[in-house]
Amino acid sequence: MQLRTTTPMGLLALCLLLLACGDTERDRPAGTGGTAGTGGSGGSGGGGGSQAREQLCDALCEPLVACGLAGGSHDACVATCVADEATGDEALAACAACAEAASCTAFTACLSSCAPADHDLAVELPAGDGATGELFVAVFDGPTGELLQHGSAPIADGAPTRIDLQGALSSARAATVAAFLDLDDDGACDPTDTAWRIEMPPAADDVVLTLDEAEAGGPDEVCGQFTDTPRHLRIEGSGFAAPAGAVALVTATDDFEEEMDPQLEAAVVDGAFRIQLDRFLAPETSTDLAWMVDLDGDGRCHPTRDAGGTAQVEGPYPTHRTLPVTQAAASDAPCERFVGMGYDLRLVGSAFEPFEGQEIRAVIQDAAGARRSFGMAPIEDGAFSLLVRHGVIPGMEQRVALFVDEDGDERCTAADAAWWVVIPAGDGHIEQNFARPDATDVDACDAHPPGTWD
Repeated sequence: MQLRTTTPMGLLALCLLLLACGDTERDRPAGTGGTAGTGGSGGSGGGGGSQAREQLCDALCEPLVACGLAGGSHDACVATCVADEATGDEALAACAACAEAASCTAFTACLSSCAPADHDLAVELPAGDGATGELFVAVFDGPTGELLQHGSAPIADGAPTRIDLQGALSSARAATVAAFLDLDDDGACDPTDTAWRIEMPPAADDVVLTLDEAEAGGPDEVCGQFTDTPRHLRIEGSGFAAPAGAVALVTATDDFEEEMDPQLEAAVVDGAFRIQLDRFLAPETSTDLAWMVDLDGDGRCHPTRDAGGTAQVEGPYPTHRTLPVTQAAASDAPCERFVGMGYDLRLVGSAFEPFEGQEIRAVIQDAAGARRSFGMAPIEDGAFSLLVRHGVIPGMEQRVALFVDEDGDERCTAADAAWWVVIPAGDGHIEQNFARPDATDVDACDAHPPGTWD
């Protein structure tokens, strides 16, 4: 096992307490310093309450302001310090004792040793003997055992690999690093795998940890720490009659109804594809999955000309989960779940003479009100022709929200002219001709939230 540090410590206290940095090399002004004793005794036991904390902050902020390390006034520094929940009373008392320093340079050096700071951890596995699998790493808080960060990286034919975990270590706490090489590629730590457990002292710098297979421990003392880490979800397709260049797409929604961003795709080769959602399956959650294969290779999703389906993936997840799909078992493609795979809409509007020379802006929505695509076009001779690409879902009635930005603020408001236009269900590209409605509808602005046209 090899540990090495990579960067020197900086002005750590400034990351926690300060609003701005100043010149730390100048001499400390006369009349400051030597006042921290009152705060030091009150804060050493952490039991003085808010008054003791305020005294500590008052003592610390005097040299911070005097040395130009805190932006604003002394009172503003104290208020920021008191409200800083990231720094406990014990660490604050240690930093307040730095006010005894005779110069700004000495004060800054003292702060560097008293304030907790986060440091990065990189875990490296050198080139091995041709093993293929995946390296998993997890970092736990030393005192409590709480999972702080985790990561993984595939290994092919013994190639070296590295996992970077930013801010995983702290100067204020010890940590436990657990790792295992998943030789059977099932996502679970078991006796067939190689495992390591490393106790890390509080970190003074960024750390690079190099794993040595000769120093690996037994999986029994490591595997129990990986029961709650997320697993991969793999969708493996076979038997699809798709042309060269065809793609398969996957999207998913978790229990929190957050759509995976972005949707993933893979080329269909010899009728097969594989898409992996890395560490997507969290413990005690379920996943609503949708997939499709572009059988005709036209870059669009059609419910019946393409293949697809949906699936509910339920926990628990002791290992990675693989979902096999085939064309024979597929149903209609769930096109409403895939953005950017729709057909085109051409809007041809007339009777727009009052808005001559301005631009018409359009957002096309699906039946649920989600935005599918948007576009804009100039109004010339009282008419416009606007192409909105990839926004039409076959077989679904949709709406288009139009508006003219009359006040030029790049937002749709009651000061602008706005309309709804209904697009009947179709089976491919659609051209819709219409005349300007007599009355405007400010509700159409809801489809143009702030930022849409920035």
